[in-house]
Amino acid sequence: TVTLNLVDGTLRWASDSRPASDNGGFPRTRRSGLASPPRGDPGLANLPLVTNGHVVLLSPTSDQLKSVNLETGRPLWSRGRSGLEYVAAVTDRTLLAIGPTHVEGLDHATGRVSWRRRPGLVSGRGVRLSQGRYLVPLKSGRITCLEIDTGHEIGLSLPPAIASPTRPTPVGLFTSNGIRPGNLLVAGNWVLSLTADRITAYPQAAEQLTTTRTELAADPKNERLQLQAAELHLALGQHEESLRILESIASSNFPPVRQRSRRVLRELLFLQLDTARSLPSSQAGPLLKRLGQLADSPRDLARVLVEEGRWHLQQGDPLQAFESATRLASLTIDTPPQGITEVTADRDGTHVLTRRSWITSLSRESIKLATTRGGDTGQSLTRRLDTRATALAKSASLDEQLTFVRRHTGNPLADPVRLSLADRLIDTGRFQQAELLLLAIRKRGQPRWRLPATMALVQLWSRFGLYEDCVPLLDELAVGPLSSVRGPDGITGDKWVATRPPNNLAVSTWQRHRHSTPRPGRVEITRDDSVSATVNLPPTYQKFRRQFSTSERETFDLLETYTDSTRRMTLMDRKVGVAAGHIDLPTQFSARVWWHQCRSGHLFPMGSHSSMLGLSLLERNRTAPLWKRPYLPLASRPEMLRVGPSGVLAVSFQSRQHLLACSPVDGELLWRRGDLETGSGTFADATSGFFGDDHVLVVSQSDRIAHDVYDSLTGVKLRRSRLPITARTRRRSFGRHLMYVTVEPDGSQRLRVWDPRDDRTIIDERLKDRIFPYATPDHHLAWIDDTGRLKVHDFREGVRRLTIQALSKTDERISSIKVFRDRDCYYVAMLPAQGAAPPRAGNAPVYFVGDTLLPVIHVHGHLLAIDSDTATLRWRRTVALRSVVRFRHDHLPALVLLGRTRDRGNGGRQRMLVELLDARTGRTLLLDEKLPTDRIVLAWYDPEIARLELQGLKSRITVDFRAD
Repeated sequence: TVTLNLVDGTLRWASDSRPASDNGGFPRTRRSGLASPPRGDPGLANLPLVTNGHVVLLSPTSDQLKSVNLETGRPLWSRGRSGLEYVAAVTDRTLLAIGPTHVEGLDHATGRVSWRRRPGLVSGRGVRLSQGRYLVPLKSGRITCLEIDTGHEIGLSLPPAIASPTRPTPVGLFTSNGIRPGNLLVAGNWVLSLTADRITAYPQAAEQLTTTRTELAADPKNERLQLQAAELHLALGQHEESLRILESIASSNFPPVRQRSRRVLRELLFLQLDTARSLPSSQAGPLLKRLGQLADSPRDLARVLVEEGRWHLQQGDPLQAFESATRLASLTIDTPPQGITEVTADRDGTHVLTRRSWITSLSRESIKLATTRGGDTGQSLTRRLDTRATALAKSASLDEQLTFVRRHTGNPLADPVRLSLADRLIDTGRFQQAELLLLAIRKRGQPRWRLPATMALVQLWSRFGLYEDCVPLLDELAVGPLSSVRGPDGITGDKWVATRPPNNLAVSTWQRHRHSTPRPGRVEITRDDSVSATVNLPPTYQKFRRQFSTSERETFDLLETYTDSTRRMTLMDRKVGVAAGHIDLPTQFSARVWWHQCRSGHLFPMGSHSSMLGLSLLERNRTAPLWKRPYLPLASRPEMLRVGPSGVLAVSFQSRQHLLACSPVDGELLWRRGDLETGSGTFADATSGFFGDDHVLVVSQSDRIAHDVYDSLTGVKLRRSRLPITARTRRRSFGRHLMYVTVEPDGSQRLRVWDPRDDRTIIDERLKDRIFPYATPDHHLAWIDDTGRLKVHDFREGVRRLTIQALSKTDERISSIKVFRDRDCYYVAMLPAQGAAPPRAGNAPVYFVGDTLLPVIHVHGHLLAIDSDTATLRWRRTVALRSVVRFRHDHLPALVLLGRTRDRGNGGRQRMLVELLDARTGRTLLLDEKLPTDRIVLAWYDPEIARLELQGLKSRITVDFRAD
């Protein structure tokens, strides 16, 4: 921005609004090196605003809104841009600034926020009127009039109704038939709207009302003119006069007038209800009663019941709010587009919930409020639900059980019904839905119900050959927290495992993994490269395109393959290398980046162009996805939906502007929002920009500092939190928790973990020697504090898994760590800052193995083995570049290390290296560096004969552990 003297053209002052970069030049992105895009919408004019000797600047390239002196250019104040698009107008007290989703009134002397409103999604630049008012165009088709000094909505104008909508419309949202106002301009008695393809003229309400009054004087009984006058009074903010006229014609014998007047009257009463929320019940009660009388259809009544339930919750009456939810659930659902599919949470359709989600939300909040208050209210509602759940658990009606479970999603009081329903769904072949119900009990249920749910899961997974998946569950039942729990039938977990038949494959797999580890005396290694060694290996291992991220505890590898032009997900058994099934994939799709982002059991969510998919790894007899749902708001402009966090209650997705969640059971949409900031979420950070769990979802803003927190089941925005970080702060998400590392003034680093559910920091510790924390393969957080103690924390269970002294003050400086474990031990790899192992003798450097399908971790430097039961150090030694094969369920006699060598003196010929370290002492049992190179795809350990087999594409390697 420059200021010139108009007399002689000399420069008075200049202001550079671009943010300063490290090198003083124009900021560039880290990935492409190109100039950063402007922060403002280039389609919205944003000129400097001059007022009282000040100039207010909001440049499209700036991240600051600032006010400078008109004569000198010196800054008076500045504040963050906070998503604002343009400075609209100013009065003696207030500066009006407009953003894409919100409007702010600022004190023009200090820049402090005086008020903030969310009228809806802004569709263009507004225009100022007289009397300190401002018109704001909205994407819903409305134009709202705000008082600049207070932010109050002065008038209400509604677009004309559509006779027969072609697609379902949320209840409470006026459809504009595709016509939305753009940039506004006042021209005489008209307000002009300019968009990319049309100019629309709106008459100003004051002049139009004068004309209408003249016509009414000549024809006072003309109901059409009365309706027009009522809407003009409403647009001018004259609510009482508008209400009087609308009440007089609400029962008109002329259907168009009657329907329109009742609809406008309902909107006026809803507007008054918003104002009366903070007033006594005597103010809002009559409004709700009148709205119920004006409801002409189940759609109208649904909106009234939603607002009634919300109002009762705000007034602290959980029983009445629960009754409103019950009445909402009893409404008859018609066929779309006239049916009750969605109910908007605001007047602009920015946040929309399905009727099912509203019922769940009102019921959940009612129970929560009643429980918090306690007393007779809480006890009566709890007894009522207990009685209903007990009766439904024995009911023969599958639909009644499904309705009850859906209404009380996430409520442990419904666990008896969930357990009964899961058994019935298994009998009818709906296995994926049954699994999700059982997992929901395990996640939030009481031990009394978690026990039978865990037993049912073991039986369900055994039915599909998922024996490896059953191992952690059997651990809980036999020796874990459920071993002494007594279920409804009186049987404890350990007794149930003991009574399994001898031929039960799940139990035998669990027992095999618990087999004692022999002490190896010597090791024999053989390699078989005959045809018989690879004849049974499927060709899938040679033709797959990529491997999807999965937990090493799971039974299958998930590989993307091709059949002609069809993309498929092929399920390969990790133990025997047999294809267990495949699922056809869309031509283009998005999938989870890491396995821990999906906590939906064996449901694998995917996003596609304007649609959501759910793939069941349990029901492998079908080649098509379990469900596929289109996302209608993006039907006209297909956009890839990106997969977000998923759990047993909701699966989330994101596009550039939309945030939504659907049910993992059938893909039914639960809620959606259309107000995401540009460049937020996964567009800001692919791994940690969009995270959460079944409680909250967190979306990082484009600056990677502010984070919006939403309720996972309703999409309600809970808060916006700004963390003490910068855009370059290193971070990592763990479920709903965010770990980040900050630099202290003295140069040391500090680890912090933020829990967005409670908006608090749960871990705050100083790190040692700038060693960055590490995410283990189990998705636990490992770090070394400033005293040299190694700590491992499990956020899912909320427990500290390990604390041990790993470094002393005399140890050499460490630059990084890696932590992994097997059944009995934790292993810690520490890379010294000044280099690790000495260089190899000879002419054959060693490289990591990066092409294996086995779970491996690359190590270099010091390697420590720590007993997980006693938290004591077993051994410590130095290793060269190696890739350690992980066996999560087992504890082998030796640690298996792989490597690649390249002989520079022999034409760069490659060899494979296998090294075995004694698991008890750490000494080298075997080192074979001359094996022909191969791609290892399978590994199998038999504890009964102490034999390890590594299956490659060209050969099979057998390792026998012999006693002395």
